[in-house]
Amino acid sequence: MGWHYGFTAAGVGMTIATSNLSLRHAALPPTSCTGPRLQASKKKPLDRNERRGILALIALFVPTTLFWATYEQQGNTIVLWADDHTDRTINLIF
Repeated sequence: MGWHYGFTAAGVGMTIATSNLSLRHAALPPTSCTGPRLQASKKKPLDRNERRGILALIALFVPTTLFWATYEQQGNTIVLWADDHTDRTINLIF
């Protein structure tokens, strides 16, 4: 029938599920996040090792992103390069 109908059906389903969750949230059983774990997660400043870990992740994130952005273009780029640089003439010598 088309993509529009499929995405519309998915959107309607997600809207129903979200409204159902918000209406029945009080009736749901408590999860482990509402117990002592939530109390232990009070905001505290990061220590030196945690900051170094975050900076290391950021330093690795940038080149990884650039690599995959370049890598994923090879399927199209190689075809375009070959189209421009391939000599398709046949030289027949008699």
